[in-house]
Amino acid sequence: MTKTKDQEIAELRQAMAALIAENETYVHQIGVIRDMRPTEFDSFRLKLSTGETIVRNSEGIYASIPECSELGFIVDKDYVIDELVTDIKRRR
Repeated sequence: MTKTKDQEIAELRQAMAALIAENETYVHQIGVIRDMRPTEFDSFRLKLSTGETIVRNSEGIYASIPECSELGFIVDKDYVIDELVTDIKRRR
């Protein structure tokens, strides 16, 4: 039996409503998980094998502090990732 155009539209609307409801549930669950996350994960300090220290403050800003200095330099997330990967390789 062939569906009418109105039946097809009704089915598509129903499927779209189900997807929207699923998405809202997912977004809510992500929000709950984020709110339950301990604040200590917002900031960290990590000393690399070279003596360099990488820090991240609670605002998400990264800095690199050379071994022989107290002055930190603002760095981006890509720099941090590259340095961590290099440090892991160096330790192996």
